[in-house]
Amino acid sequence: MNLDEIESFLKSADAASEQKRLRIVRSIGMYSVGLFAVKASPQGDALSVAGSGTLVQIDGAHYILTARHVWHEVLRGSNQLGVTVRQADDHRHLIDMSTVVPIGPAVGPPWTENGPDIVLLRVPTAYVGAIKAFKVFYNLSAEGPSPPRGDSLQTWFLMGVPSCTGVFSPTHASVEHIGAEVGFLGSQATEPWDLCDVNFNASQFPFPRSVRGMSGGGLWKIYLFEAPTSDGFDSVEVLAGVAFWEFKLNGSNRRVRCHGTESITKLKLLADEIGVGHR
Repeated sequence: MNLDEIESFLKSADAASEQKRLRIVRSIGMYSVGLFAVKASPQGDALSVAGSGTLVQIDGAHYILTARHVWHEVLRGSNQLGVTVRQADDHRHLIDMSTVVPIGPAVGPPWTENGPDIVLLRVPTAYVGAIKAFKVFYNLSAEGPSPPRGDSLQTWFLMGVPSCTGVFSPTHASVEHIGAEVGFLGSQATEPWDLCDVNFNASQFPFPRSVRGMSGGGLWKIYLFEAPTSDGFDSVEVLAGVAFWEFKLNGSNRRVRCHGTESITKLKLLADEIGVGHR
């Protein structure tokens, strides 16, 4: 299948095309988690939706990559960090907040569309095994996955847990991990925290069609290329950003701002410097 045929295939609305998109979403969804703040109360654990995150690994240490406002405004004042790892699961995996180490730019409110709004949350070793039973940590220290050599098509997906598709009570949450194909609008090479914008079609969301809850979710660049598979092509998924800001609704669309690959690289270098003493 050549690139024109791959593009036509993916634009079609038939079952085979939808299955291919779902396979991509399932692949990147293995790295995605929903985040909750959990506070003890006489009535039981009280939940607050915080946002989304991507599980990453740096030189053997494990982290949740998310937006800094998710940490600063919701998570840091709680007793425990709740991590969702399965559909319709709430806070099965709880992490003592006193053991979580944030690594990122030393900034706080007011939060703006220019950032910086990105952070790594160090996951203590004692909690890693339970998460790995269901999820995978994306290795930021490894070479791959690399874009294919030769011609390829590129598309973009934003992964996260939107609040508007979940069912919540003070003590329980049932969430939906979604992967939405988005249109890449462009990037800004601001130092040291780069920015990029994507167009999110929120027509499937109830009004006001907010992507709240997807803050901190991963932006993924998908490379599609010819390959000797049953579909005639294959894909490589590369973590390319972290969502942190939504702009005003324009029809059914929202522009979503992310930090890009340069910002992720900057955080990795900070983790390398700070994390030595914690290993």
